[in-house]
Amino acid sequence: MIISCDIKPQFISLELLDYLRNQKIIRPGYTTLQSVVSEIINIELKRLSTVINDSLTKDEQMTLQNLITNENTLSRLALLKQDAKDFRTRMMVAECEKLNTLRPFYLIMVRLLPLFQLSQQNIFYYSSLVNYYTSYDLREKIRTEQTYLYLLCYAWQRYQQINDNLISAFCHHIKQFSDEIKRCSNVDFEQHIVGKHEALNAMKALVQLYIDDTLSDDLSFGDVRKKAFAIIAKDQLAITLFNQFSPQKNDFYWQKVDKIAPRITLNLRPLATVLKFSSIDNIINGFRHNHG
Repeated sequence: MIISCDIKPQFISLELLDYLRNQKIIRPGYTTLQSVVSEIINIELKRLSTVINDSLTKDEQMTLQNLITNENTLSRLALLKQDAKDFRTRMMVAECEKLNTLRPFYLIMVRLLPLFQLSQQNIFYYSSLVNYYTSYDLREKIRTEQTYLYLLCYAWQRYQQINDNLISAFCHHIKQFSDEIKRCSNVDFEQHIVGKHEALNAMKALVQLYIDDTLSDDLSFGDVRKKAFAIIAKDQLAITLFNQFSPQKNDFYWQKVDKIAPRITLNLRPLATVLKFSSIDNIINGFRHNHG
């Protein structure tokens, strides 16, 4: 059916006129055409209303109604419409809260989607009406079943959008932390290599004391020590001689991971707790069946 693809009056009118032209049927007047299109839309809305009335439990209806109830002068629905401005922790925590708020409605939509038999275009259209109407309109002026339909489509669309944003944020932070860890650990490792070369050169200079013909054999050991500590500080010499551990490049990598672990936890834990890293085959297959 045409209406299963797109319920917008303009689309239905154009398709109907195209059908009449192909069938060589005289085009009706504007008023008649308008009445036919309106009747088609009403039939579809009645079908969807029947599905809602027959399928929604009282608890689910109450949950949907609570979504448009005013709360502290700013409805929960208005809060859900606001987009995150960036991937900073506070913004992402707020997005996670929105996802948790939308999840019950999204799951209702998952259950009802095979019954609704809506195209992606129609879901998008009904969802857009939530942005068009105010919470007051949805609560007081629109038929209850239509309001529930708009909210469920909005929840489906918005849940996927926020979920995608959180995935993008997760990937952004992973890349940012990965790049920082690699960059800083490489710098630390290079400094370590430079330090080892400097220590090796210092040890070579110490060995030179034994073959330096300009030094008298009558020099006291104390004088030799002074010359040695002039080449390398005493504490540094002790570290060089007695430190048996020689860190490798990978060791510097994990040292950096440990250093920024609190930041990693702060930014990734909220995302990891709400994102689902698995899927249910029958939901995916059902969606593919309904949407091609």
